[in-house]
Amino acid sequence: MGDIPLNSVLYLVGTGGAANEIKFELSKVREDITCIHIVPDEENTSGKGIIAESDLLKLEKEVLVALTVGNPYLRKVIHSRYKLNSKIQFPNIIFCDVLGINYLGSGNIIMPNVKINCNVTIGDFNYLNYGSFIAHDVILQSYNTLSPFSVVSGNCQLVDNNFLGSGSILNPSVKLENT
Repeated sequence: MGDIPLNSVLYLVGTGGAANEIKFELSKVREDITCIHIVPDEENTSGKGIIAESDLLKLEKEVLVALTVGNPYLRKVIHSRYKLNSKIQFPNIIFCDVLGINYLGSGNIIMPNVKINCNVTIGDFNYLNYGSFIAHDVILQSYNTLSPFSVVSGNCQLVDNNFLGSGSILNPSVKLENT
């Protein structure tokens, strides 16, 4: 299930579809986790389970934050603001078997039914959505999104900030930069 300790509070950046899917999947496997959505200060923050971004950044305790935003560029921009606070930790959230990974950075979200083959390197803040497939010897750098049922064939490299749409197929030995 990733790096989330028991009885944790997990702050989810975003209130859209990706955030809701992740919250839903977490609720199925970890009843001990409390999820709180982080919203921009200008949005209405009245309500249970919501905190304004400025209030989060003022917290003086260590907190776990998941960047639950599908847009890779936006995820990178948000991370650039949050990484300045040393109290914010970015756990990996993993809902499937990841035995084929040689290296896994931080802040990655790997949804159910994702298949990862051998000798795969995954950097930071990638979002691998339902049913994605990553073949052998793939390098997935940082801030990439694989939409549901995307296929990354063997010996491919995805540099930062790529978005593969649902059902897309990346042929073998392709290097993809900033799509």
